[in-house]
Formats: sequence, C-alpha cells, structure tokens
Amino acid sequence: MQMWARRAALLLSLLAGHGSASAMGEVVLSAEEQRWIEAHPLLRVGVAEDSLPFEYMKGSQLHGRSLYYLELMSHLTGIRFSYIPSKTQGERERIPLSNFIGSPLSALLLKMDGVADFAGWQWLLMLEALPAIILGLLALKVLPNRPSEAKWLTQQEQDWLSGQLTKERAARESTTQKHPHSVSGMLKSVFTNKYIWVLSVIYMGSSATSNTLSLWMPQILKSFHLSNMQTGLLNMIPFGIAAVFMIYWGMRADKSGERVKATAIPLAITAVSFAATLFTDSLTITLVLLTLVLMGNYAIKGPFWALCSETLPPATLATGIAAINTFAHLGTGAMSSVIGVLRDQTGSFPMALMPLCALTATGSLLVFLVGKQNRRAEQVAAISS
Repeated sequence: MQMWARRAALLLSLLAGHGSASAMGEVVLSAEEQRWIEAHPLLRVGVAEDSLPFEYMKGSQLHGRSLYYLELMSHLTGIRFSYIPSKTQGERERIPLSNFIGSPLSALLLKMDGVADFAGWQWLLMLEALPAIILGLLALKVLPNRPSEAKWLTQQEQDWLSGQLTKERAARESTTQKHPHSVSGMLKSVFTNKYIWVLSVIYMGSSATSNTLSLWMPQILKSFHLSNMQTGLLNMIPFGIAAVFMIYWGMRADKSGERVKATAIPLAITAVSFAATLFTDSLTITLVLLTLVLMGNYAIKGPFWALCSETLPPATLATGIAAINTFAHLGTGAMSSVIGVLRDQTGSFPMALMPLCALTATGSLLVFLVGKQNRRAEQVAAISS
C-alpha cells in the first residue's frame, strides 16, 4: 500500500495544475523520485475499455484524455506505460439491469397496499429510496474529505499530498486572474459548435426513450388488464434482453471500429418499432416491439460516445460531452411532459409515443450527417499529412 501511494502521489504531482507540456516547463524531481523512476521504468496501467471520453480501447490502442496525460508524463519523466484493458462495460449495463431486477421487486412492494395505512405505491417509493439514503449517509462518514483524513496514507504522505493540492489551487487561482475570460471563452466554444447541438439532438432521442419507458412502460403493459405482478414480470423481459444485446453490440462496434452505422441503425430500429405500436392491439406484439425499442435504445450507449470523441476537437471534448448530456436531458424533461399531455388528450399510449418516434428517426439521419463530416475531416487530414 505504501509503494502504491508513493507511485500515485508522484504521478499526481506531475499532473497537478497543468494541461500541456509547455505549461509544465521543467519538472524538478527529488533524488528519491529519480531513484524510484530508475527502478520502475515501466508501469502497468489498468484502463477501462469504454470509459468515454476519458479512455477507451480501439483495437489494441488506447485513446482518450487519459492517453494524453500518460504520454505527457512519459515525455517529462521517461517512464513508459503498458496498458492493461479492463473487460468491464461500466455503468451502462446496470441501467437496463436495474429495471430488470427492479420490475418484479416493485410489483412485490405494491402488494403491501394497506399495511400501516400506507398505499402500495407509497411503500414502493419509501423502501426503494432507503438504499440511496443509507449509502448517502454512509458516504459522509466513510469517505474522506481531505488527505489528512485518509487513514491508508502515512503522515508524510498526507502532508505531501496536501501540499501538492495547495499548490494546484494556487496555480488555478493565478490562471483565473490572468485569464478572466477563459470561462466565457470555453462556453462560447461550446454554444457555437454546431456539432455539439447536433449530437445533443441525437442523444436526446435515446435519453428521452430511456426516461419515458422507465416511467410509462409498466402502465402501457397494465393497460392490457394485467395484475401488478404480471406487469412487473413482463416489464423485466425487455430490459433483460436489452442488457445482453447492449454488451454484444458494444463489443461488435469496438471490434469493427464502425461508429456511424453502429449508432444510426439502433436508432432507426427504435423509431420503426415505436411507429409499429400504432398498428397492434396485441400484448405479445406490443411486448416484442417495446423489446426492440429498448434493444436499439441501449445499444447506442457505447458507439455514440465513441462517435462524440471522434467528432469533437480535443480542446472542447470534455466540456462538449458535458454540454451534450445537459442539453439532451433538458430536452428529455420537456419530452416527458409532452408525452403525458398527449396520453391524456388522446387516451392512447402509442399516439403519445410518436414524438419519440420522430426524435429517434431524426437522430438516426443526423448520425449519417456527422459521419459524413468526420470522413471529410479525415480526408483533409490525410491530404495535409
């Protein structure tokens, strides 16, 4: 643990408050740090295969912001890195899996209707909120706020890391004073980048679909005169299949390196499946169509963010990703309200879902527009080189 802490502290010191080799200037290492580097010229670094935009594997090559910093450290210190990819798919699988597990659990909690004079839905909200409340309170107690509270560090390591953080804070404040318009310039670069808006519209369809079906699909199924338990059990099927398909589709996209079709095709399947719900009154067919909707919707999670990383310039990638998330979720909130109003006015769930059909279809077409621009940029770069 002590060796790990020293290694991490050394690497952190090289990154603190700096963003480029020119800003770094000369790195002055102590004799102990120089000896450590000589004894450890090659470090193995565990990297996530799909943690966009920070790090992701394309074939056998590492890409993303992490690679930038690792190359910077290698340039400044002479340390070489070997990359050990992680096989985890991150949080994306947990989204449909949480619905897969949560649907039957919610149905069971609804059976508590009348217990202690609370309705079933009240028990559901209270009990499903408990884990988040408990974990939130535990975080206040368990997670350290500062290096001095990190019990796994020695006193010397705590003092060293506190000093580095103080220097980083001072450097950041100094930079802010020298460049008071840097934040406004960053915001301007985001708001004036047309591809951020285009990608936001694309992702809005996926985000709105996820939110809408998480809220409304149990009621869609319940409209076929099912019990709460039947609704919960059937509701878990599409999410379970979508979770498995998402892993397969992400691996397929990574292997082929194809981002445009891997994003556009699932969006098109989602749109067509939404439209097809207008032409059936069958529970079985509706369930199949909703399964296709979720398969297409969750399948784009990996390829889409890889497409963003290939489309946006590195200087605005981090803020661009944040902006896309923000704009897309603002649209998602508006879309949820629209669907609720349409459901009340038409009395039809399929009709209420048609805005999602239009949005995902538009997103599918926009993906090809982005892909065309990326290909043009690659051709220009190839000619220039």
